[in-house]
Amino acid sequence: MENEAISVLLAHTDPLMCQALGNLLTAQHYPVYFCHTEADILPLLCQHQLSVAFLGHNIAQNGNTLALAACLKAQFPAVRFVLFTQTPSFEEAIAAMCAEIDGYLFYDDGLTAIYDCIDAVVCGTPYFSPSIKQLLDDNPDPAGPTLSPQEAKVIALVEQNRSNKEIAELLHISLFTVQDHRRNIRRKLGIKGGKNILLEYLKLPPPPPPNKTLIIK
Repeated sequence: MENEAISVLLAHTDPLMCQALGNLLTAQHYPVYFCHTEADILPLLCQHQLSVAFLGHNIAQNGNTLALAACLKAQFPAVRFVLFTQTPSFEEAIAAMCAEIDGYLFYDDGLTAIYDCIDAVVCGTPYFSPSIKQLLDDNPDPAGPTLSPQEAKVIALVEQNRSNKEIAELLHISLFTVQDHRRNIRRKLGIKGGKNILLEYLKLPPPPPPNKTLIIK
């Protein structure tokens, strides 16, 4: 079976939901691994050649699963990362696109959508569930500053309070490039001040649209 070559990680805090979904995927001959805490994700990624990792919306300890996905993607570029959420969010979907997350799924889309998502992302095609796609279709070209994919990765790591040196190592770029990215991000977002002001800005509640909505370049 060709599905046997596509190993799947299900990272979610609800063991029953994980097991139910895992049983369905196993029935289709996908090798499936489970974890229920953020701390367990990294060892599984290091120990196994995983193809797709589904990250539940509440798996990150700090509540920011999108930033976690972006950080893991930088460390494991061969793995396709998919956010798995209870409530579709236009803003989060746009942020996922900016961070080059491979997929964004809504719980209620059903098993067919999960199969379609796996088929798409393993071929290198980003997948957004029908619910999310409808949100994007209803809100075309939102106004706002445009971040490059690399800048989106930097801003996700800044939000994790990573140092410039750590960001450079995770993204395999120079320290000077990180500093340039941070300056460009502050300029695009209209933030005046030194490097620490960006982290303080990210801690603020999100401003009303469309002023600070980020769109993919």
